[in-house]
Amino acid sequence: MFTIEDLISIEKKAISLFRSHWKGLAKTGSTSILSGQYPSLKREWLNTVGTDSDENVCFLCAYSDIRLIVSSNYEKRCICPIQWPKVLPVPNVDALPHCISSVYGSWELSESILERKRLSTIISNLPIGKSSLLFRAGYK
Repeated sequence: MFTIEDLISIEKKAISLFRSHWKGLAKTGSTSILSGQYPSLKREWLNTVGTDSDENVCFLCAYSDIRLIVSSNYEKRCICPIQWPKVLPVPNVDALPHCISSVYGSWELSESILERKRLSTIISNLPIGKSSLLFRAGYK
């Protein structure tokens, strides 16, 4: 079982890996979130935190899965620690991760390398949100 200190440590690492990954995509404009060292970093991190989350989801989605299991909150879909501004009109958005209706959704839809680079930079710098344990502990 995870303590609150464990979860805060896992969240810090997940956010760090998330930001690093998106900064890399900002340099390449890649169309795949699975590019570069992402798959091996992801598997190593998943093994470290002891979760069997799908390797295709982002670091923060995997962290969200851990939080959902710890809180026994199986009704809620996502406890992402990042604040995702809504920019796309997505129906039934409450049933989806918050990123889908945000700049990530725009990034997925973009066919322009320059636009993906721009959006990746934005994503890498998004602030932590109110669902974050770090936010609740006073980190900014």
